[in-house]
Amino acid sequence: MSTPAVTIVIPVYNDAATLAACLRGVLAHTDYPDWELLVVDDGSTDGSRQVLQAFKQVRFIKKSRGGVASALNAGFAAAPGRDIVRLHADVVIETPGWLGQLVAAATSQPQAGVVGVRFVYPDGRI
Repeated sequence: MSTPAVTIVIPVYNDAATLAACLRGVLAHTDYPDWELLVVDDGSTDGSRQVLQAFKQVRFIKKSRGGVASALNAGFAAAPGRDIVRLHADVVIETPGWLGQLVAAATSQPQAGVVGVRFVYPDGRI
């Protein structure tokens, strides 16, 4: 198995209510050829781990509660890829090709250390 170029890291703590929609959105709308999805469960007690088990394509790390920074650090350390995308568990990806667009923006500006996206709330606000 080759090392993916991009690792999408999602730290979760008691995010069972939003996690499945987040993962379904990523899996449905990511057509970039070289990526993996890594979820770091930061000691959830609400069933988040059971939600994760339904998604066989997702690699996940279970850890004891340490906070979001600790979960992110664990995910970043475990990410073998060249680039890392940090995603919130309550974000639902709806744009096909989103990851390719993000990678293109990052690689077109080699001096950039961070590239962001536009969030559109359900009520249409940006």
